[in-house]
Amino acid sequence: MPQHLTPHQIVERLKCKGMSFVNEKKAVEFFFSNGYYRFRAYFYDLLNSNDICQVNGKKFLQTVSFEKVKRIYDFDNSLRSILFEATQNIELCLREYIVSTLSKYGPDGYWHIANLNEIACNVRKQNNRPTELEVFRKKQRNLKRRSNAPFSNLSGVLAIWKAVEIMDFGSLVNLIIMMKDTDKDIIFNSFGYQDQNDDNLFFAHLQVIGNLRNKCAHHEVLWNIALRVHHVMVYMIGVLRVEPMLSGRC
Repeated sequence: MPQHLTPHQIVERLKCKGMSFVNEKKAVEFFFSNGYYRFRAYFYDLLNSNDICQVNGKKFLQTVSFEKVKRIYDFDNSLRSILFEATQNIELCLREYIVSTLSKYGPDGYWHIANLNEIACNVRKQNNRPTELEVFRKKQRNLKRRSNAPFSNLSGVLAIWKAVEIMDFGSLVNLIIMMKDTDKDIIFNSFGYQDQNDDNLFFAHLQVIGNLRNKCAHHEVLWNIALRVHHVMVYMIGVLRVEPMLSGRC
């Protein structure tokens, strides 16, 4: 069974794998404060798959140093801070655009299907499952119950300008998906998406932004990762674009 390594043991193991150190004392201090198992995610691409040590596994390329990997580690930390702030700003804009778009229907207008896209609200991801609107409502009740916001103890449905403050990013996106086409267009245009065919691109971008935001919040590695769009989101958008043609509503 693998054993937990001390910072000194980590340095010795990396040296056996071929990593060089300018200052081993600073490396030991780094591992005391930051740990090893997050750090190692930054050197996988620097291992030589053709040079394997029986005890320590794959060895490093000849030019790999601790300082080089730490520069990648530090870069990733800086990138994470920049992107987290950027995604927060996008989320704040998203909340405000939703409020300004849906408040015309009244404080709780977003709760009623008459003010939304009926087809989108009645989508079921599987037969005998709740509709998207039912799932959304249930989630908002749970978010309200768990929230520490000063208005969360109010009875009934929260006004839209209060509700968005406790919605998570996924709820914001789902609410936009359920909006009427004319209201969605307002949101699209607010973010600079002008073409009528940009709706798929807009939601794909939102999903990537949401995933990126979560990775930043949980301090996950961002360097050299792939960000993908989940098939459920693609399915949802596909339904909104195809069903009106099938039902003769276009």
